[in-house]
Amino acid sequence: MDERAEKRSVFGVRCLGFWGNPKTENRKPEIALCSGILAESLTRRRQRGITLIELLVVLTILAFISALVVINVLPERDRAAVKKAKIDITTIEGALDQYRLDMMSYPSTEQGLSALSAAPADALNASQYRPGGYLRAGAAVDPWGRPYQYRFPGEHGALDVFSYGADGQTGGEGLDADIGNWIDKP
Repeated sequence: MDERAEKRSVFGVRCLGFWGNPKTENRKPEIALCSGILAESLTRRRQRGITLIELLVVLTILAFISALVVINVLPERDRAAVKKAKIDITTIEGALDQYRLDMMSYPSTEQGLSALSAAPADALNASQYRPGGYLRAGAAVDPWGRPYQYRFPGEHGALDVFSYGADGQTGGEGLDADIGNWIDKP
């Protein structure tokens, strides 16, 4: 054994190695030859990386979390659209009442809800029409992108304001059910 070989403690493990100065002795620096665990530990630290199995496990966990989020969030969006439609109908009813107070009558079915954003050409009391209208232009569109329906006189009350729901068809159940001012209010 070389006289420069000596025992040293590396990370609390006794090792036997050459600890000379590599610059003056024309040698490459060497890792001390230590007992099993430390040598493997030092080698693994240099070769650290992500294995394919680890990557697949992480991707599976992310897919599972995404599925849970989608399952729980999408139905809320649908329920929110129904609530928004009910609130919109209440707002339109309020605008129709203001129109009636100023113009002495509700707009006819033919004039429709557009009479709330622009004065109808055939209005009897056009001078009484509120500047700027009673409802913003484009506000009479339901959450599914279709215009709200209006009837005066109504079948369920003095007037009917309603949406055909998510399917755009008369009737239906659940999200496809009609939403009107005669149905339970928000």
